[in-house]
Amino acid sequence: MKNIIYIICLLSLVGFSCTNGVPKSGSRKINMNDSSMIILEKDSQYLGNIVDDITPKANVSTKQEVSKIIQKVDSAKEANTLANSENNSVTGTNIECKEFKVTFGILMNQSGNHYIVPNFSTLNGVQIQVNGISEPSVQQRFFTRVKMVKGTESYVLDDLPEFANEWKNLAPNANLFLSANDEIIKYKNIDAKSILLAADRALRKAGKSRKELEALKKELANTNNYTDAPCSVYCTAIHYKISGKKNGKTVSETIKVGL
Repeated sequence: MKNIIYIICLLSLVGFSCTNGVPKSGSRKINMNDSSMIILEKDSQYLGNIVDDITPKANVSTKQEVSKIIQKVDSAKEANTLANSENNSVTGTNIECKEFKVTFGILMNQSGNHYIVPNFSTLNGVQIQVNGISEPSVQQRFFTRVKMVKGTESYVLDDLPEFANEWKNLAPNANLFLSANDEIIKYKNIDAKSILLAADRALRKAGKSRKELEALKKELANTNNYTDAPCSVYCTAIHYKISGKKNGKTVSETIKVGL
């Protein structure tokens, strides 16, 4: 009897122990829309930053890297070639452009975005030197207007607009160029009526009398173009366009000169 009671007590203890050893199941379900319940690859709390970032990285093209290296080598080679071949003999006005330097063999003053000379004839045959680019070229353009001279007085025919002459290529001698003479300046073809109307307007602005206006018609009777007296053409500005190659690209700057 004692043995039976002993066996019953032993089985009860075993059953009680097994019951306490089973973990209680949780009642809370995982919500897949709740980011706090999901461990991500960047979650430092659980992963301790020991997991490699699996975000795709931009592939660096080997061809692009080789191109960059070649460009650096070519630029260094180009700079060395220029340093050994450029002539630096002109003194005067140094103009620092973005990609190169230009030197005019005459002193000029800067005013805003252009340079000033006392007379355009001072630029006739002036040396222009370009440093810092390969294959340099210089083009020159004159801007002109028409005036009328009566005795000691001169009248600008403002009704006749400023005219841009065509670009003229200056002959190179390595990196040296000579500015063109203003003797080649011209104006567009105009007829006698346009000249008469412009001259009449200019004299009226100057406050001339009716008698002087009537005399003007007779004076301009044989004036059929700007080349006929009492008309003449004059320069109002000169532009220089400097171009060349640097680091494999074409670069260009325009230098403006006025009175």
